[in-house]
Amino acid sequence: MLGSDHPGLVATLDELIEMQRRVGDPAQAEQYIERTLRIREKTLGPEHPEHGFRLAGLAMLRWVLGQVRESELLYLRALAVLEKAYGEDHASLLPTLMALGGHYFQRDDFNQAEALSRRALHIAEHSLGSGHVATQQCRE
Repeated sequence: MLGSDHPGLVATLDELIEMQRRVGDPAQAEQYIERTLRIREKTLGPEHPEHGFRLAGLAMLRWVLGQVRESELLYLRALAVLEKAYGEDHASLLPTLMALGGHYFQRDDFNQAEALSRRALHIAEHSLGSGHVATQQCRE
């Protein structure tokens, strides 16, 4: 029998997270995300990129729940983890940079939003090329 924090549970928890998102229960999805974060942090460590991606997922959910400041802090933590794992100009940073930029835009912090958007575009153009769909999304 698996324990409540066994790494083998992550795939099932991921399915439950997606199901809760689809049925519109972000509070329940949040509990599952927090649990997967604890499991992954314990098994992979707090500086593993998977932990960074999961922090970004929780940040997005906290934004949806109206927890704006907590969302921002989680995005910043996620970005720091991903930058440490991949470097400051890696394409894996794009989703988190764009989400954090959108976060600042929604809060009318246009200077921060623009800086992050420009950084994301620079990374996308140099890493993926000007014709890549992610680069085109950064331009929008």
